[in-house]
Amino acid sequence: MTTTPLPDNRLIKPEVLKKLKDTIIDCFSKGQFHEVGLREICRLAKVSPNTIYKYCGTKENLLYFCVKEDMDRLTNTVIEALKEPQDLRTNIQTFSDIWFDYYQQNPAIARIVFLNIPQAYWMSPQYFMQQALITFLQEKLLELQSQGEITPKLNMVHALDMIIGSVNRILIRWLTLQENADLAPIKASFVEFVICALSTDA
Repeated sequence: MTTTPLPDNRLIKPEVLKKLKDTIIDCFSKGQFHEVGLREICRLAKVSPNTIYKYCGTKENLLYFCVKEDMDRLTNTVIEALKEPQDLRTNIQTFSDIWFDYYQQNPAIARIVFLNIPQAYWMSPQYFMQQALITFLQEKLLELQSQGEITPKLNMVHALDMIIGSVNRILIRWLTLQENADLAPIKASFVEFVICALSTDA
């Protein structure tokens, strides 16, 4: 039977992993980080607390582990869509469509990523799930800058931090105030905002 490695390199049976993951996503999509207890997760998933501590150690690790596959899938989708040469507007529009549509269609994952995983995890060398995506986007922006589409005055590391920061703010606001709202209008505004911030023609 196929097993899945966990953070400490031990293995967990796939059916146990699926039940645990589904339970965690359900629990954290309905409550804030401090409101969800490991004992409740164990009870609903029908696993022992020892299993949680043995394989994940902490509640933070548990969250990270359960959304990593989704984050990897999103990263791969973005990279695949943007790897061919395109102009600045097309790149920003494509990124916006993929990113916002994914979270619109997966609000439970969005609540975990933006409302429950501590922000420090996104910058931690140990847990930085989207390093490949950040590296790719930095290279893409530098390429567009070298082609004259992005103003040379901008530092691309700083610019990307600002772009990602605005994306996170948009999704946090959406989740907390307007989760049922269509993200299409904010996508359009986001694209225009980034174009104006980066473009040499703006």
